[in-house]
Amino acid sequence: MKKTALYFVVMLIVTMTTALPLHAALPLAEFKRMSTPEYEGVLEMYVNAVGEGMLWASVALTDEKALYCIPKTTAPDYRRILTDEIKRKHYTPDSPIAYILLEGLKVTFPCGKR
Repeated sequence: MKKTALYFVVMLIVTMTTALPLHAALPLAEFKRMSTPEYEGVLEMYVNAVGEGMLWASVALTDEKALYCIPKTTAPDYRRILTDEIKRKHYTPDSPIAYILLEGLKVTFPCGKR
């Protein structure tokens, strides 16, 4: 009985790991496809979570290496920044949304001369 349960668990893990994508990046083409009222809440949460992660990563870095320089009193509108960046520059359909958002944050909140 224990061997059967162990075998089942191993097979479940193997099946799950081979069925999952190798990365979690959301490409631009998929983002555009999902930009419907049905997925609006999911996309909003995703973009905000990516943006907040970048914010904390930038804060953790020293001033000389910050990803971007946002004023302490500013609450960024990540969705607007992302949308503006998509309009500003041509990105390929497989460009990750996280990369596009980071580029938009750099443009919106540039750091002074380094």
